[in-house]
Order: sequence, then structure tokens, then C-alpha cells
Amino acid sequence: MSAPVPSASAKKPQPKRKAPPASGQEQPCKKQEHSAPSQQQPCKRQQPCVSSSLASVVADAYLQADADLAGLMRAVQVKPRQKGSPRNYATWKPADSVFFTLIKTKANTVAFCHATGQPYHAAPQARLADGCPERTAFLCQFCMDNGKVPRLLVFDLVESCEDVQARGQHLRELARFLPQPLYTVQWTGEPEALEGFTAKLPHKVDCIVGLGSDPLRLERYMRVALPPGMPGAATFEGFLVH
Repeated sequence: MSAPVPSASAKKPQPKRKAPPASGQEQPCKKQEHSAPSQQQPCKRQQPCVSSSLASVVADAYLQADADLAGLMRAVQVKPRQKGSPRNYATWKPADSVFFTLIKTKANTVAFCHATGQPYHAAPQARLADGCPERTAFLCQFCMDNGKVPRLLVFDLVESCEDVQARGQHLRELARFLPQPLYTVQWTGEPEALEGFTAKLPHKVDCIVGLGSDPLRLERYMRVALPPGMPGAATFEGFLVH
């Protein structure tokens, strides 16, 4: 018997189509000859951000529960001027700076980051030198000199003394325990003297801040020129809210 001849109307087998990718599955990118490589977004205005400051100052998280240090781990606040409070001393706040408090403990140096509200073990280059009195707390600002050199500007001490001048003198006495080249004691003085000085710094300046009885309470100094014809003084100077 002869084999059956297939009918002409019979359909030819179709090639199998690939199933579409499941929902959430990444689609393959089409090859592009002139596509630019993706780049990580820089920090705002290419100034130091919290992540870069932590990379330069801290090693790892400080997990020890130490109630004695809690009073030293408070964040800086920039507030309006208190009525009657003298403001003869001021310093500058670098643009995008990050505040730190470096505290000497019995066996280590603790770096409290004001931006994260967390304590950390200080990195080797940020550890206070041996001989520094225990519980000494240096108030610092992290910034980048010339956009690439990490710097900790030390401008005050976190202690109960309300005399700004006395705290400044004590800070200068303790400066020998600050490791170089990361640390620099920041200059403080009259606001008028800072205006020409800040233009020559290796980093941008956000504002001038006044120092008072509470080292963790800073006041922003501003000068506002009134338009011609407005009643009152031609220029207002003082410490205002940040």
C-alpha cells in the first residue's frame, strides 16, 4: 500500500515564538553605538556631603551604651539671637559643612556626627592623641579644602564654661592633641574682621556664625542693606535665624 499523501490544505508547522519576559523582569538593552556611560550623581554643588565626611572621620559604629557621653552628643543648632546675649566672637561656617563632636574616652576616640545623630569609632587619622584628658569634646566642622583635601575645623569645646574667651583659651591649650593634617583650629574673632578673611579661604563659606555661652547654639550673622528712600538705618547688622 502506498503512504497517504498529506493534504495541500494542511498547515505548515510555525516556529515557536519566545515568551515575553515576566512582569518585573529586566528588559535587555538595545545596543547603542554612541550611548554615554552612566555616571554617579555628584554631591550638591560638589561640596562634601555626609557620606564623604563619614569616610574621612569614622571607622565603624560605636555600639557601647555609655550614659556619661550622652550629654556631649547633642547636635549644633543655629538659632535667633537671645536678647541681651553678647556676641563678640564669631567664626565661619563652610558651605555644606558637616558638624562633628570628637570625644576622648578612656580607650578610644568617639566621633559623634550631628547629621546622622549617631556615634562612631573615630578613624585612625581622626583619633585624638594619647594624653588628651578624658571626656574632652572638640566641636568641629568637616569640609573639603580646594574640593579634595578633607579637613576638620575645630572651633569650640563642648563644656559647661559659658565664657567664650575662656573656652577658646582652653581649646588652644588642647590643640597639641589634635592629629595633623586632618585637624585645624579655626580662627574666631569679631564678625567685621572675618569678612575680608573668608574670601581667601580654600573652601566656600556659607555664612558667619556667632559663638555664645552655649557652644552648641550658633547664630547666623547677616548684613542687610535697605533700599534708598526707606525709613530707618541704611544698613542692618546682627545675628539672625539660620
